[in-house]
Amino acid sequence: MKFQILLFILGFLPFLGMSSERDSTLLLSIDGVVNETLNVLTGPKGEDRDWEWFQTLFTDDARIVVTIDQANKPRSQASLDLDRFIKQAGPVYKMRGFQEYELKKTVLEYNGIATVFQSFAAIQGQDTSYGINTYHLIRFGDEWKINQILFANNANGVELDAEWMPNADYQSEIKAYRDTLNAFYGNPEESPLGKKGTENFDGLPYFPVRESYAVQARLELTPNTEWFEMPTTTDRKPVYRQYAIAHFELDGMKFQLPVYQSKRLMAKPGYEDYLFVPFTDHTNGFTTYGGGRYLDVRMDENPEILVLDFNKAYNPYCAYSERYSCPLVPIENKINYPILAGVKYADHH
Repeated sequence: MKFQILLFILGFLPFLGMSSERDSTLLLSIDGVVNETLNVLTGPKGEDRDWEWFQTLFTDDARIVVTIDQANKPRSQASLDLDRFIKQAGPVYKMRGFQEYELKKTVLEYNGIATVFQSFAAIQGQDTSYGINTYHLIRFGDEWKINQILFANNANGVELDAEWMPNADYQSEIKAYRDTLNAFYGNPEESPLGKKGTENFDGLPYFPVRESYAVQARLELTPNTEWFEMPTTTDRKPVYRQYAIAHFELDGMKFQLPVYQSKRLMAKPGYEDYLFVPFTDHTNGFTTYGGGRYLDVRMDENPEILVLDFNKAYNPYCAYSERYSCPLVPIENKINYPILAGVKYADHH
């Protein structure tokens, strides 16, 4: 939400948004509503936003309050209803592209009323700003609706306190992981892109790092499952078994994913604790590879838990070349939610 000054300088024609089918179960949780707000606003240059869905996240009389900080001037604010916000902001988001991602949040709830403090990173081109969104929500029956959003970014050197910023150690860990992955994909001797594909390669496209997408899952072990041949994109049939079912929460919602163990890797020194978590989600075919993505994980010292870090999710090699044989994601490994973390695909091909 970085464009507040521009919105009041420029005059725009009314914006007609797009409409698409959305998951109404997201309205049942505070996190679902809050995260969908950012999901609608986030998108590349030239892409329409789904403003019809955006409006369903709010009460009819909802307001979006923008604080405006300009050098040598007192702070001011502008209070917009949804129609005015969409008419003014819609063309800007489409013309320039915009990404906004949650860093951290605190939720206070009492008797069907909630306040959410959410720190965010807003990305436009090479520029990144940070700020705080404050949401006021009301529950009507089973559904939550936003009654007001108040937001301010770190314009004019007003920085966020460290407690609201990303964990530096974790950011460094993910950067090191991505550097290794980029080095592999940029090496013409081993890259799935092939020698020609590495000629102008400057790194894979990624979602911004989101700490909340590194989750600790509870494992329901399934020790008596039989070995089976997992279908692939070719005639190859690698042998796996279901090792466990991982139960976890993400953005306030509960999910589960089967976790698999490779018979071949069990016998390979150094890979005895290797586990395989393929998954599909609502980003497939849009910002990520249509066939789903993979997670490679290691068993934890505690056999009842497993860390699933979706910031390390990657595309199968066959997303880049038909010469690879890749396991097909089992239907049971579908996540009915957009996983906005890890490696993207649409910007690369």
